[in-house]
Parts: sequence; C-alpha cells; structure tokens
Amino acid sequence: MNLLFSKEEEFEEITVFEIPPVGKDYKTTEDIYDLCQTVKMNSQSITEIILGHNTYSDDVMEELAEAIQECSNITIANLSSIFREWDDFYTPKILDTLSRTLLGFRELEELDLSNNFLTVQAVDIVGFLLENTPTLKILRIDNNRLGAEGGVKLAESLKNSAELKLFVFSAENTKLEDAGIVSLSEVFGEMQSLREICVSKNDIKKQGIIALSKALVKNDELQILRIADNFISDPAAFSKLHGALKNLRFLSIIDVADCCLGNKGVGCLLDSLHPSENLLELHLEYNDLDDTQIGEILVNFILSKRYLEVLNLAGSNFDEETIEKIRKAAGKFDKELRIIIEENESKNDSFFDSCLDINENSLHHDFMYIC
Repeated sequence: MNLLFSKEEEFEEITVFEIPPVGKDYKTTEDIYDLCQTVKMNSQSITEIILGHNTYSDDVMEELAEAIQECSNITIANLSSIFREWDDFYTPKILDTLSRTLLGFRELEELDLSNNFLTVQAVDIVGFLLENTPTLKILRIDNNRLGAEGGVKLAESLKNSAELKLFVFSAENTKLEDAGIVSLSEVFGEMQSLREICVSKNDIKKQGIIALSKALVKNDELQILRIADNFISDPAAFSKLHGALKNLRFLSIIDVADCCLGNKGVGCLLDSLHPSENLLELHLEYNDLDDTQIGEILVNFILSKRYLEVLNLAGSNFDEETIEKIRKAAGKFDKELRIIIEENESKNDSFFDSCLDINENSLHHDFMYIC
C-alpha cells in the first residue's frame, strides 16, 4: 500500500517543442510563460523547435529565446510563417534574436524560414548565422521576398562558410531571377553535396538555367529537382540542362511544370532522363503537350521506368487514343502508377503568350531543341 501511494508521477520528456499553430499573436511575456516552462523542463531532450503560424512581439521572442537557448541538443528549427509583414523596426529585432539564439546550437542541421515576409534586409541578419553554422544540411526559405539582390547576398553568406555542405536547398517563389540563381549556382557547384534543389517560380531565364545546369553536373548525387514555372526552354539553356540531367543517375523526382517546353522540349527532356532508373515522380503539367508523337514517346518512357509512381500531364490536350495508350502502358506494372491528365485549360494560352513576350527569340515550343 505504501509503495502504491509513494510512487512518483512519471514525467514524459518531449523531443519536439511546438507552439500550437493557431495564428495567435503573442504580445506579452505572460502569454508565453507556460510554454517557456515546458521548454526549460525538457531542455535536455528537445531536439526540434516549431514556432510557425504565430506571431511574436520582440519582448516575447526575447523571453522565448532565453528558454530555448538552454536546449543544447536542437538540430531542427522550424521558423516558418512567423512574419506576416516586414516592419523596419520590429522584424529585424525579432529575426536578430532568433539568429543569435540559433548560433548557440552547435549541431543545427535544418533551418526552415519559409512563408515569411523576408526581404533582402533579412539576409544581412541571417547571413551571419549561415556563415557560422557549418553543420547545416537543410535550408528552406520558400515563399519569401528576397529578390535577386537577396539571392546574391544569400549566396555570399553560404560561400563564406567553407565547411558548409548542404543536402537540401529550397527557395521556391522568392523572386530570385537570373542574378540570384547565377550566384547561388556558383555556390552549389562548390559544395558538390546537394541531394535536393527546389527553385520553382523564380522567373529564371536563359542565364540562370545555364548556370544552374553547370552546378547540377557537379552535384551528381542529386535526387530531387524542382524548377517549375521558370523559362527553361531557350535552346542554349535547355541544351545545358539536357546534358546535366543525363548525369543525374539518382534522380527520383523532377518537376518542370509550366516551363513552356512544348512537345519537342518534353521529348528531349525524356531522352535526358533515360539514365535515371529510379525515377519516382515526373511533373510535366501545362507544357502544351498535344501531339501523338510525344504520346508514343511517353508510352515508351513509362515502360522503361519500373519505379515510376506519379506522371503529371495535367493541362495536356491529347486525343482519346493517345490517352488510352498512356494509361495502358501505366497498367503494365503490378504496382499503381498515378497518371494525371486533364483537359487543356484556357489559362495556358495566356501563359504561353506571356512567355513569348518575355523572350521573343526562343520560348515557344516550335523552336528546335538541341538534344
């Protein structure tokens, strides 16, 4: 009986500390008190922090940072969706507090700053952290407003850390443009360590694609490449990309949706992917595919990729016979292959018109691709 009533209440340690993502605006230190106590009680077991989908005043962030800095074993920091806008006074202060705190984590491997309102000014603050965190392997900054200048500055910070060898770099929809991706590609080429590169929706054109392609050649263990909604169909640029893709034997996912490739471009792309025996996903949606010849090429491609799980052809305009051949080829394997085919949407026409406006020399699918 004595043993029963004297038994200590079991304390279950937590490894992931997440502030509930409910869109709350933490304004006072009292608002965060209980959460800080939780952090302090689990300081030795916490390895991951998730602060996203809430906002914090500078006082609250100082209090939270003081608690978090006691967690010496943190390897993952998810700071996505914190800044809804850029305030010239408060945002730099809060970002600086976070950066100084993260500097204390000597084993930090993953940093997610996605879905914030970070501008080029943010790179000046976060840059010092990146330069002094050689353990970092995964960097995600999707859906921000870095711009071309921010991309150049980000590249400088990454370059200043000679020991930094990223596995994952993701900066989709950050307005990098050619200038930003050219600078970043130079760093990628020096790292030679990347397994995943995601730079979709960045208004990247000829020079940017050429620079990125050169970097891909030096990262021959790359497994995931997402470059959708950029202008990769310039003949000179596509020729470089075609050659680089042939070198990526471990490629498992490639996304080139909305890239103005057309029938000929996709045909050449499929040719470059033959060495990628372990391809799992191929995204070709909204590339103006419509003739039977590319349909036959797709059928043969499907039959050559035993592990393919997803083939996205949404927005294509194949006839029923071609669609049936594609689906029949997909059914050759025992496992399920998800084929996505939809009717061509009217928005596609305006998209291709805009491509022609941007580069009148080469961005239509009737131009010759060098394979």
